[in-house]
Amino acid sequence: MASSGRSGGKALLAHPVRVQRLCFLGTSSATPTRTRNVTSSVLSFDNGSHWLFDCGEGTQHQLMRSPISHGRIDKIFVTHLHGDHCFGLPGLLCTMSLARLNAPKPEFVGHRQVSSQFPNASQVIEEGEDGTDDFEEEEEGAASGEIAPVKVSEAPVEAPSAVAVIDIFGPYPLGRFLRQVLNTTRCAMVFRYRVHEAIPHHVTEDELQHYRSELANISELRPRFLRPSATDGSYAFIESSATDPCVSAAELSHAPGLICLGYAVTEPERPGMMNAENLKKLGVRGPLCSQLKAGESVTLPNGRVVHPSEVMTPSQKGRRFVILGDTFDSERMVPLCMDAEVVVHEATFAEEHHEMALRKHHSTAAMAGLFARRVQAKQLVLTHFSARFSCSRSRADPSTGFAPDAKRPRLADPGTAATTTTTTEGLPDVASGPILSPSPCSSNVTYAGGNRDATLVTPLVEQAVAAFGCPNVVAASDFMEVSFATSRAAQHSS
Repeated sequence: MASSGRSGGKALLAHPVRVQRLCFLGTSSATPTRTRNVTSSVLSFDNGSHWLFDCGEGTQHQLMRSPISHGRIDKIFVTHLHGDHCFGLPGLLCTMSLARLNAPKPEFVGHRQVSSQFPNASQVIEEGEDGTDDFEEEEEGAASGEIAPVKVSEAPVEAPSAVAVIDIFGPYPLGRFLRQVLNTTRCAMVFRYRVHEAIPHHVTEDELQHYRSELANISELRPRFLRPSATDGSYAFIESSATDPCVSAAELSHAPGLICLGYAVTEPERPGMMNAENLKKLGVRGPLCSQLKAGESVTLPNGRVVHPSEVMTPSQKGRRFVILGDTFDSERMVPLCMDAEVVVHEATFAEEHHEMALRKHHSTAAMAGLFARRVQAKQLVLTHFSARFSCSRSRADPSTGFAPDAKRPRLADPGTAATTTTTTEGLPDVASGPILSPSPCSSNVTYAGGNRDATLVTPLVEQAVAAFGCPNVVAASDFMEVSFATSRAAQHSS
């Protein structure tokens, strides 16, 4: 429906959130080394929020050494419950709480909490008759699946915090892991957290009902359980919207009996840009431009109706960022990863240890390259390296972290062709289905940060480049940042 400039029109759409950078906090597999901590990375957005992916032991130390404030972390994603991916999570949550605490610590009475930060000491978390924490239902009309707050006898005075609720996403039984650690250590936090869990088909409703009855931690909100989609087996953790990224996940093949996830973060659709020449030619100015930008047709004073398509470039699909957990077969992630801006894939082993990689349920660098080629990714970042690729195995100088004969390398421009004689001859075709030509390399991605072990992982990069068929492969190192263009002009030129 067309409107004139005097009628007001639609409100302007909020600015869609864009991914700004990806920072690696830990890039080692299984155990830390002198130069690499265990797995963790942070996806940062142009609205100032941070999403943490995996939280191995020591992650909070890595955060202290990085420019990332844990006070702005509002979502945490766990790929699976192996210790090198989750042992740091309870400690980080407690540290995040202590940083926000500006009142005396709460006192515990049994499984109840009497908090001296509240002016009325009778404010307690009430227990249900079965001994579990009692939850109030959401108000009538609340959306299905929303999490109800813990029932309290009186409304507490909220402690100041940068983030009121921390959302934690991951596979079953992530909630049990957290509540057992936090309950055992008598930890209560000044913010609430809620766990969104992927529940596979093999977990029965009876098992799930028993799981629901477990004693919740005092800071825990009612969990949200997601079953896999009937169409493609994926989990829709965060639905798409006009302004916020959506997050989908699918199961990876890793250790038997353990659910391991890969995550695909997709930006909202990018709106088109105003064509100044066409605006001037049609005589559109002032508030009418805002209405057209909001997607509404307008009527000029001469009666001419102008539609947004006449003065705006077409909208573009949002970029996709893929972070995979440990895997030796990522087939179920393929539909979620197509045309990804970046794929972060483990490369625990070199191709000469292919059989060992399969026995230990991990990937080689060539397997990572084949997957990136299969999904037509623009960039591939290798991570989760075996300790055999660490300087600490080469008697590194403790003052620098470098092996005595190693030189700090310069990271190549991702648009520069890599020089390698490695070929794909003899590499196993681990990616079933058609392998297509990779997408053109993006010119809006830059890398920063040194890689002390770069000379040791160079063979892995070469093997991945050969399998990927594209030079845009880099080996991650701790504190390496991958930056992405966020300006509208740069994004539309990509």
